Parts: sequence; C-alpha cells; structure tokens
Amino acid sequence: MSTVPQEEVPKHLQVQKFRIEPLYELRIEVANDIPVTVKLVDGIAEIFGTELARAREYKLPLSAKLAMFTWQGANVEVVGAPTVLYVAENKSMPNALNIHHNLERQRVEAETNKDVKGPRIMIAGPTDAGKSTLCKILANYATRKFRKPIFVDLDVGQGQVSLPTSVAATVVDSPLDLYHGFSMSAPLVFSAGSTSPSESVERYRNAVERLAQVVNGRLHLDNDARVGGLIVNTCGWIEDLGFTLLKEAAKEFDVDRIMVLGSDKLESMLKSSLAADLPRCHIVKLTQSGGAVQRSREYRISSRTSRIKEYFYGPEGELSPQRIKVPLDSVKLYSIGKRYKAPAGTLPADYESKASPLEPEAIAITTNHLQSIFAVPHATSVDELSIANIAGFVCVTDIDEKSNTLWLLCPSSSELPSRLFIETPLKHIE
Repeated sequence: MSTVPQEEVPKHLQVQKFRIEPLYELRIEVANDIPVTVKLVDGIAEIFGTELARAREYKLPLSAKLAMFTWQGANVEVVGAPTVLYVAENKSMPNALNIHHNLERQRVEAETNKDVKGPRIMIAGPTDAGKSTLCKILANYATRKFRKPIFVDLDVGQGQVSLPTSVAATVVDSPLDLYHGFSMSAPLVFSAGSTSPSESVERYRNAVERLAQVVNGRLHLDNDARVGGLIVNTCGWIEDLGFTLLKEAAKEFDVDRIMVLGSDKLESMLKSSLAADLPRCHIVKLTQSGGAVQRSREYRISSRTSRIKEYFYGPEGELSPQRIKVPLDSVKLYSIGKRYKAPAGTLPADYESKASPLEPEAIAITTNHLQSIFAVPHATSVDELSIANIAGFVCVTDIDEKSNTLWLLCPSSSELPSRLFIETPLKHIE
C-alpha cells in the first residue's frame, strides 16, 4: 500500500513522532488557526505537572506555548502543524520538584501540628520569566498528593483565574485541565481597574489588600486550606513602584518563601528589604527554564481577547451565555478613582486634592459602551463598591436609549446579583 507524502497531507492531519529522553521535553507552540493534538504512546510524561494518560489524545489550546516533559522517557505523537516543535533538556524541572518536596514536608508538619502553617510561596520575576508555568507545576504536584492549596493570581495583565484587570484566588483541588486551566467557576475576585498596576496603583493596592484579608481568613477557618497553603503568582512589574507593590503583597499574604526567576537584582533587593518585615521568609533565585518564551505585545492583547471569549463561551464553545434585557435606568455604572489625579506631595503647595483614588463616580451608559465589559460586584450600596468582591462580568451588546433598554451578555440566566456595575477597560467584540 502506498503512503501519502507528509507534505501532501492537510496541515491539521500531519503526524510527527518523537522520542523524549529523561529530563528532556518537547516544546510546542500552537498557531492561532491550526489545531494540534498530542498523544502519549508509551512511557510517562506531563504538561505543567499534569500527568498524561497513555493513548489519550489531548487537544491543545490555539496559540498555546507549552512543553511535554518526562522524568523517565516517553514516546509521543503530535498531530497538526505547530509553529514551533523541538526537543530540549529542561534543567529547571529538578528545582521545581525539589521545591515541591520542601512544600510537602511543611504540609505534613502542618497536618500533624495545628500551630504550624502550610507553605505560603510567592513566585516573582520579570515578565516572561516562567512564573505562571512554575505556579501551575507546583499546584498540580500538590493535587497529586491530595492537597488543596489556594492559588492567588496577582497578575492583572492576563488573568489565569478571572478576567484581566482582576486579582483573584481559587482553591486547586484537582489537576488542572490542559485546555481550561484554573477553574473559573467559583473564584474570589476583586477589581483592580486596569491590565497594568501602574495605571491604577491605589486600586491595585486596595484589591490586593482585600483579597489577602479574605484569603487569610479562609486559611484560618479551613483546615484543608491551612495545610495546603498558598501559591502566589505575581506580575512582571518589578522596578520602582512595582517593587514596592511586590513587597507589600508578600507582607499581606505573609509568605514564607519567595522564588525569584530571572533576576539576581530582584533577589538581592527582596532579601535586604524584607529582612525586618518577613525575617523567616526564604528568598531563593531559581534557574529560568530555557523554554520560557518572550511574548509580544500583540500576543498579550490576543491572549486577553481569547480569555474574555472563554469566560462567556468556554475554551471550546461549550458554554451557553444568556442575552438578557434590563431597563437602562435600572442599572447604575460607576468608575472608581477616575477623577483622582496624583498624591498631594506631587502637586503645587497651594493645591488641595480632595478626590480619593477609591472614590466611585457615577457615569452615564451610552452607545460608547457597546461591547464594553462591566464588573458586577456583590454590593448593595455605592459605599461598598471599592471593597466588594466581584460576582462576575457582563458585556454590553446593545443599547436603545429611546426604549430605555440595555442588552447584556451574561455567563448565566440567573438574576444579576447587583444593578451596580463597575466600568472596566475591557471590550468583547463578537
């Protein structure tokens, strides 16, 4: 029987087979328009710490950048046409495993001694250093030991747990799905106002403080959470005020370990500046994985767009959001801190700033808000807007001022938890 040359096979059906030796990985970057599936033929392999089942086909997300790693060796099959596909040694995985063992030892001690806290680890470093990847690996390794750590995401630029512009936390009680990632079903979310902390510093600071208060309370009351501890992901802004915000977050969550990726300077600065406030915190510089990929601005914007679409429709379009109609005058939209200018010390001596960085300001909903994403807080009054956690998000699909009608795309058909909305800079264009 004759075989069809590989170049004549449609791209999405092309098959490539690889042998991955122990401590090596197959690095894959998926195009935004050609699906890719992978299959473990034999051996043992994992992606982000999630162990793969043999002979099962795994569909990878479009535009994904990931790696199939093996401790013992594996044969794998790739169907499709990835933009990048090669095998390389991963010298950083033994470090990740060593960290996991140290965290697990502390969890075992916390399990038998209620006076001992479970591990609280923060991952820090510049943009594209591999922070999110390490968080996923540590979370997955913890679930393989039947632990239930809380994952805290302080990176407002991408949003692994909720939408970008938010800080969020969720309990990780099972291995992460390769396609869906961290669960978005019942996270704790606070709005930080922007996809960059530098654009809304005080709102970001306030959101982190509020998130820490609730999470620390959960750790105090829930024994599984206390033992499982925290895994805290941070944003890549580590210079100047960004460094200050990083330190503040470390103190708010009372972390006992900070793993620094990709920056000797950051390691040194954290050790010197946190010595007094967190004397028992171990700060360690880790080797950055050779598979860490630099992401362009265009890629980040595309990722945010995809994340918003996934929120409403699911990664594979499996969700059915509802389009609901509400009277336009029954909802109120607010921006927070929009009139806030600058700290008093940076203004002329005779200028008295009265605006608060957390002050809600009512704004009219107009046709300019078409395709805009609004945050829906658990708030019953305007005074609660700056401190309330977010129940979810809605998208404005149509506005008819003449008939006093507002059409909203909602994740579910259930009643809106509030008619007070918070403006975000996000858009969702169908």
